[in-house]
Amino acid sequence: MSAQPAMHLPPPDVIALPTAAGLLRASTGEESHAFTPSVTWLTLSDQSSLNAVRREWDALIDEADAAFFCAPDWIDTWRDTIAPKVRPRVLTGWNADGRLRAIWPLGLAIEGGGVARCRVLSPMGGRVVSGDRLDPVATNDAPASAEREALMIDALSRARALAEREADLFRFAELAAQGPVARALTDSSRADECLIRDRRTLPYVALPDSFDTYLAGLSYNRRGLIRRKERLAIQRHELKWRTNDEGVSIEAAIEAFMGLHGQRWRLAGQAGNFTNAAFATFIRRFTRITLKRGWLRLHRLCDGDRTLAAMLVFHRGRRAYYYQSGWDPAIAELSPGSLCLARAIRTAIDERLSVLDLLRGDEPYKRHWATGCDETLTALEAIGMRGRARLTVFSAKERFKRGLCRVAGDDAWSRLRSWMPTW
Repeated sequence: MSAQPAMHLPPPDVIALPTAAGLLRASTGEESHAFTPSVTWLTLSDQSSLNAVRREWDALIDEADAAFFCAPDWIDTWRDTIAPKVRPRVLTGWNADGRLRAIWPLGLAIEGGGVARCRVLSPMGGRVVSGDRLDPVATNDAPASAEREALMIDALSRARALAEREADLFRFAELAAQGPVARALTDSSRADECLIRDRRTLPYVALPDSFDTYLAGLSYNRRGLIRRKERLAIQRHELKWRTNDEGVSIEAAIEAFMGLHGQRWRLAGQAGNFTNAAFATFIRRFTRITLKRGWLRLHRLCDGDRTLAAMLVFHRGRRAYYYQSGWDPAIAELSPGSLCLARAIRTAIDERLSVLDLLRGDEPYKRHWATGCDETLTALEAIGMRGRARLTVFSAKERFKRGLCRVAGDDAWSRLRSWMPTW
């Protein structure tokens, strides 16, 4: 049997220049005149170009809502620890005066093996670390929402053109299901070449002016539970809340948190996320960055210097993001998960945030706390014969997965994946 020819990613299509202004002056990008003022679209493909626009990129994230997982610190840490082989293809849209109007951090990678190998273009920052809402990020200062949506649709058309040149498959990962990009996918003429692989629920807590107001909206039983457990923990057991590196180094606090996360999941017969060495490294690095930036809220319930329960939350802009939690099974009688969430909600309210995002997952405990929910979807779009062949394989796998779960239960696919990881 003859060996399969090696598959290579194409070289970058934009020359790196030292500044954002230089990128624009030498741009070969195309202009859009849809509903927005003239926008020049540039694809940034190397670290020097990304560094040149970092300040503008960060400012755009601060303007936008719920764009935390598209931020440069998140993307850089993800690339360094989780996906070093992914080649950046970051779409950027600029005004004629050199102001960044939109960005979509995409990446190109080779996936699969043998005849199933293909080049995949997808948003960066989602795989392994569970980044959510990976849509294009567009400025919020447009005078009408239609203009902002037009920027996002324009980003989609530019990304598709890029995929047609360089990829076999476009993975639209964790898009806002009611957003303009997701709607365009289902409404477009290419819908027959697009497979919706996954839909996920993202519960959230709309934060009122005070914690007492929030509690008043809960059921009588849940209000009573929270107040009893807080009294039991703080008054009877004399436990104390500490935040971030209070009392210990941030490194020690994070190691304690990850250990408690593992203990929590072992109770359910699972290993937890941090047995993945790359994921653990990602968390260690990213939490150090967010501590310096002022975005980290590692809530720890402590007995002296010993952490008994912890919840990792990020604050940026007007939104808090609950990421992971863990606790010592020995304090299960205190309902440590509820205590941590109550602490996270109280802190976010005290800091005048508007939303605590519980992120993906429709677990029952989230429904107890949430005041609403969003939805994301992940879709695959084929490009060329190789992409269509890959899509056929994915489609068959999805049908098998749905049938297996109907017969053997919702977690049957996860059990199968645990002993057949290549599936």
